[in-house]
Order: sequence, then C-alpha cells, then structure tokens
Amino acid sequence: MRRIELIAILLLLLLCACSSDRTSTGTSILPTSDEILVYVDTFAVRSAQAGASAIISQPDSLLLGECDSPDQRFGTIHADILTQVACPESFEYPDGAWLESVDLYVYYSSWYGNGTSPMSIAVYELDKQTFNYSDLYPSDLDINDYWSGDKVTTCISKQEQVIVPSSTRDSIYLSSTSSYLPYIKIATTDEFAQKVFQIRDFSSQESFQNILKGLYITTEFGSANILYVRDIILTVRYGFSYRKMGAENDTTVYDVKAFYANSEVKKVNRIVYSDRDNSMLNDSLNYIVSPANMYAQIKIPIGEMSTDILNIIGSEKRPYVNRAKMQVNVVYDPSKASDKLTQEDWAKPSAYMMLAQKDSVDNHLSTHKIGDALISQLAQGTDSAGATIYTYSFDLVKILTKELRSRQAGYATSDTLQMVLVPVEPTIASSSNVVYYTAVSAKQTISTTTIKSTNSSQPMELEIVYSGF
Repeated sequence: MRRIELIAILLLLLLCACSSDRTSTGTSILPTSDEILVYVDTFAVRSAQAGASAIISQPDSLLLGECDSPDQRFGTIHADILTQVACPESFEYPDGAWLESVDLYVYYSSWYGNGTSPMSIAVYELDKQTFNYSDLYPSDLDINDYWSGDKVTTCISKQEQVIVPSSTRDSIYLSSTSSYLPYIKIATTDEFAQKVFQIRDFSSQESFQNILKGLYITTEFGSANILYVRDIILTVRYGFSYRKMGAENDTTVYDVKAFYANSEVKKVNRIVYSDRDNSMLNDSLNYIVSPANMYAQIKIPIGEMSTDILNIIGSEKRPYVNRAKMQVNVVYDPSKASDKLTQEDWAKPSAYMMLAQKDSVDNHLSTHKIGDALISQLAQGTDSAGATIYTYSFDLVKILTKELRSRQAGYATSDTLQMVLVPVEPTIASSSNVVYYTAVSAKQTISTTTIKSTNSSQPMELEIVYSGF
C-alpha cells in the first residue's frame, strides 16, 4: 500500500475518534522506524483575569460620556474627546468679511445606556500643546499635558449644553438610511469666535495648529449614557457685501466655512475607568471588557504538552499537530440583553475576539497587523443537551507545531504559553467566496464578554491531534 493511501486512511480514522483519553491510531504495518504515530490528547487550559488600563487610541468612532457598570463591577467609564480640526488650505475670506457666529456640531449615531437621562456637554480649548499626526497616543493619556484645567479662560461653550440622547429635536434626516442623525449644536463664546475668525494663515495644518491647538470635549454631569460620536465640525458663519455691475446698492451674502475633525487630523479618545469594585467579580468567571478595561489571560501548558507528546512519538520523529481547536464558551443570555443598565446585561459580547501571545498584543493593535494572532467571530450553536451556546473557536495548529519543534530542537522557553483574549474590530476582505481578515484594531465600543474561568465547573480544554513521522 502506498504511504499516501495509508495516511488518508489514518486521517479518516482520526476524524471518527471522540475519546478525551489519549488514543493511539498508529499502524504496525510499516517497520517501527517508519511507523506513523497519531494520537488524541486533552489538556486543561488555565485562565485568569488581566487588567488593561489603555489601548492605542486610533478610533473610527468616538465615545463621549460617562456610564456606571452594575454594582461598580467594572467601574465607571468616562470618555472624553481630544481633537484637532483640519485646516482648509489656501482658503481666503472675501474682502470686508465680518463674523456672524462660530458653532461646534457634534453628530452621534447612537448611544449606550439610558437614552432618556440628561447629560451636560462642555468644550474647552487645548492651551498647552497639540498632537503629532504620526504619533500614537494611549487612551489613558494625561489631560494635564494638553489642557491647563482653567475652565474660565479655555471654555468655548457660550452656555451650559444639556441634552437627552434619545431626543431628535436637533437632527438631520438621512435619506440613505431613512433615519435621523442627532447632533449637538454648541454656540461658542465671543472671545473664541473672534480668535477663530481672525485666523488668516491657512497655508498648512502646522501653522493653523500653532493658533488653534485643538478642542477638549467632555461631560460635566450624567453617568448613565455614552454617545457614539460620528462627526465633529467647527463652523464659521460670516457675511460679506459686493456690488454687482450696474447695481446701485450692495448685495449682502452669508456663507459658512466648515473646519472638519476628519482623517487628516489627530483625534484621541481619552477613556478612563474609576471605582471598580473587585469584590463584585465572580471567581468562576473571567470578564473581557472594552474599551480597555479587562482582558482574559489564557495559559496553555506547553511544557507539559511537549514533554508528553515528544515522549510518546519519540525523539527520532518530527512532531506534527494535525488538529488543535480551543473553544471558548461565552456566558450570555440574549433574552436579558437590552440597552439599559441591568445586573444581567451591562453590554453585549464582542462580535470578534483576538487570541494572541501576550508579548505581541500591543504590536498587533498599534500596527493593525494580524501576524500570528488568531481572530474568531462569536458563533451560536447547541451543546450535546440541545441548549444554546455562544462560542469563539481558535485553531492553534501552527502555534503549537512551532512550539513543539522548537522544544524538540532544544529551544525551550517558559513552561506556559501566555496568551490574551482581546476584543477587536477586524478589517474583513473576501476573494472567491473566501472571507479573511486583513487588519485588526482594538475594539473601541462598549462590550462585555463573560467566559468560564479555571475555577468554574466547565473550564476550557484543548483537544489536540498530533502525529510523528
């Protein structure tokens, strides 16, 4: 029998194996030195809670507001926005133009929390320094590095702005989605308006930022909702007059110039947590909270695995991991999910989860490169009893094969492969009906994913199929 046929039969037998005990499907047809050994084994995977104080802030959408978690289990999240506005290069005001008003518009697509609870918005001018476009900034940056804290001289809000997120009193209708896009209109003080209007150097973003370093948008009160901010626009409304040829009187025209917080400028979401009550955390559960609050640390016993596997297949044979699927069960009851702050559901699980080695997580998220990180989508299924389960599944074949061969070659490192589960937003592409991920970013919106820990009655396990020949 040719070897390729033999391997095909062995793999077919392998797919039928379901025992969690170590099982050999090796064959004695070949000489001992050529024997292909195939085994199935199960190893316990340990998990632990890991803190995540910050992420690299590169948001597509921005959070604004404050929200308490139930019983302060995850603390209180407070989200501010620090943003530059783009210079309209080569723009010029008409001769004789005069100022009418300067207003700030903050558009938000949705909100999390109690949409009927009021919140107060305040806007200040950054007066200490601005951002470099090419630099990366953490979400827990120190506001005192950019703002003096002087609310009297740096406040640009003409009056206190109190809103109710669910109100569509100020909104625009989007025909493309047949929905309303709410916005907050903030009238600025006369001093700030005059400062903006007196800017005449629009030669570059750098020269513009020397005068207007940026804006700090925050909330003064309210701890029940977070806005998902979509756009920020600073507008200058001005007027000017001109006389048409042959006319006896001047014609007055009013126009608006918009300064956008777009992709050409730096936007940073400052996200800080406070008042976490660790006594409310459940020892049998691990929580993965975004943005930047809690991750789950996964500890794979690679030392134990390599010792067992290499002893079984022997030092003469090259190890192959044929199958290594780790299933992460999510504790989630969608019937209890809502947009309200309840004990059962502070937020829904993340749609996507990344599993990466602990020392490479920051690199993946700051460069957006996936590399050897694994990404899984939240999936719904049923268990053996017919109950609904929600899971992430990760294929660890490449990682474990690499580790086993390194250890066989004598390059052993730690006895534990330290990995981290992180909620993410991947960039998805497809080709020939095959979907794949091209980039990854830290999840910026609110989510809470609950998984069973090592101390639960059903901890994670890793079943692997390995061979040596």
